[in-house]
Amino acid sequence: MSYAAFSLGLRARLRVLLRLSIPLLALWLSLLVLRQQLVTEVNMTMPQAFKAGLLFGYYNDWLAVMLAANVVAVLWAVTGLSSRISWPVMMLVVFIASLSNVLYFRFFGMRLDWWIVALQWSDLGVVGGSATQLSLTWPVALSTLFALLSLGLGVAKRHALAPLSFTQAPLKRRGLALVKVVPLVLLTVLLWRLPRVFDNDIFSNIVSDNVIRAWVSQWENSQLFAGAGTEWADSLQSAAALTDRQAPARALMTYRDFANPAAISTPIEAPVDGLPRGSEATDVPLVRKLRADPETTRALRARFGLPADGPIHVILLFLESVRVFELEHPAVAPEIFPGLNQVLREHAIWFQQAYSSSFTAGQTVRGQFSTQCSMLPNITGAATYIAHATLNVRCLPQLLYDNGYATVWMNGYKASYHNKQTFEMLHGMQRFYDETAFQQRGVTKRLGRWGLADGPFLQESIDLFSEIASEGKPVYVNMLTISTHHPYAAISEAPLSAALNAATAGNENYRNYLSQLRYSDMSVSAFFAEFFKRPEADRTLFVVLGDHSTPVTPHIPLTPVQQEELRFRILMAVVTKNMPHPEVIQAPVHQVDVAPTIARTVGATGVVAWVGQGLFSGAGRPWVYQKNHEVSYRLANRACYTARGGAQLGCFDLTGKDPLFDEALAPLPVDLQLDTFFRDVITANMQAIVFNAVMPKHE
Repeated sequence: MSYAAFSLGLRARLRVLLRLSIPLLALWLSLLVLRQQLVTEVNMTMPQAFKAGLLFGYYNDWLAVMLAANVVAVLWAVTGLSSRISWPVMMLVVFIASLSNVLYFRFFGMRLDWWIVALQWSDLGVVGGSATQLSLTWPVALSTLFALLSLGLGVAKRHALAPLSFTQAPLKRRGLALVKVVPLVLLTVLLWRLPRVFDNDIFSNIVSDNVIRAWVSQWENSQLFAGAGTEWADSLQSAAALTDRQAPARALMTYRDFANPAAISTPIEAPVDGLPRGSEATDVPLVRKLRADPETTRALRARFGLPADGPIHVILLFLESVRVFELEHPAVAPEIFPGLNQVLREHAIWFQQAYSSSFTAGQTVRGQFSTQCSMLPNITGAATYIAHATLNVRCLPQLLYDNGYATVWMNGYKASYHNKQTFEMLHGMQRFYDETAFQQRGVTKRLGRWGLADGPFLQESIDLFSEIASEGKPVYVNMLTISTHHPYAAISEAPLSAALNAATAGNENYRNYLSQLRYSDMSVSAFFAEFFKRPEADRTLFVVLGDHSTPVTPHIPLTPVQQEELRFRILMAVVTKNMPHPEVIQAPVHQVDVAPTIARTVGATGVVAWVGQGLFSGAGRPWVYQKNHEVSYRLANRACYTARGGAQLGCFDLTGKDPLFDEALAPLPVDLQLDTFFRDVITANMQAIVFNAVMPKHE
């Protein structure tokens, strides 16, 4: 062959290669634009992003594209399937996975891990509105255009990666096709594994990683429900966790009895309404035999204005995504929450610094698990309701059922959603009334896609409660509203004033959230106004709280610390009709403190393994959370925070301060002992749940 002929043939092959690469390049550009959105979400400058491994992110995005091309090439070589069929499927998988990761991070501030996809894929039917709202950014729009370009080029005959079909071709020709494909596969595998030769850690943050690579890594290394990377699988398989099943419970016991740094190694007796008082310890670290303490019960009932003797009803009223910021902010609260604020002023003990640790997929069931079972949610793994429904733990419904209560679940949405009915049925809930049951009772109004409207749902729940109470047993109800669920949309019945509309101009998402909160205020205040007319109200204890917070950003400028507080601070109040001395309590409390308070007020007896100490124990259990490798926590006078994406914000002195509203916080040095302690608590909590090591099965 002459040089000219060889050169001509080489140029022709290069032109073909370039032409076939155009769909791949278009998909890669699509992913690069999505990565720019991630850089924006973590609030990094471009120099900071490059230091965090942005170039590796570009590299991993290309590997994801090559993975899709490999699948297309192998299918072509083995089955003869044209890329005009396989490429659209594969490129959509890569694009949708990457886009979903961006949208998930926009809302939760963390990566979309594989266990979330594996366990909660059924949510696709109901999160479309939220996804659409989160997609309204120019990088997402531009990325979608590049993806559509890749799709169109991939099915065009000129640019198709594998336009010929070899389905009926001789075996020899099939073999030749495989020979051509194998080098591509080997090259991709080599590039995929190459980072492990150097520093694999640089690939593990949101800026440097690609979600496809992360999913493959998680799937390869662990089938456990680890939510912050495969290092959690290592912690679950540690020798201590496998050989000493009581080790996690001992760590959680120390968290339960924690009062100050000295208590890390020396648990203390809990004051006022904590479980150790009036109870007996068993030979299992976390388990307590809760016994009735008439003195404590009478004191709590007197404080709440409830009858000193006889049974009382209990209603746990979760308000979807209701946080405390809008209830307290002087520029927002008077318009958005006039009714509920009046209820709180006249009928409540309001805990203004209340926390939830539930801020990842399955937020509601995480918050309900923490509140009813007095345990931290599985912070870095799958929601307990969804993945560990058979966990042996005595939750409040079971305790109250064992003490003669009728236990009732009311919700304007599906009882099956996120495995609620299964988990709660296994943990003491006897009756379930979901949207179907309320529709049969005449409630049909809906707002958006998330079930029945709060107003008629709450009003009908009063009649249903009265019917059940007339049967003669005290009633415990777990009730959840739904109309404030994301995505946020304006409600015509709850318009904002012209002043607030003007103040929130340019922040339509928050404006819509405020409208939904205004509707919630109207619905909840009307609920209490009607319920207090019923004779059962004199003997009913309400605990009103947010199931979790929400990351939607207000129009009011916030410091980084305030932004973090916003995500975890919830409404929490004890409400009764005849509250003798309504008050506001500033001591921080946690959702895990609710169940012990209810149990003490009721005078219940039974075996529990709760980590909460009660809402009146001086200070509730510390708030704790973890993002990636960094832990955040809040004590009475000290808090340490981790920002979106895992960057440390630092520690601060909170003496006399509310970190949600006070901007001037004095910095404190990092306490490595406390940092390690709370990290170990989160690990122990996960181990206890995954290994079902909270309580012995016979308890």
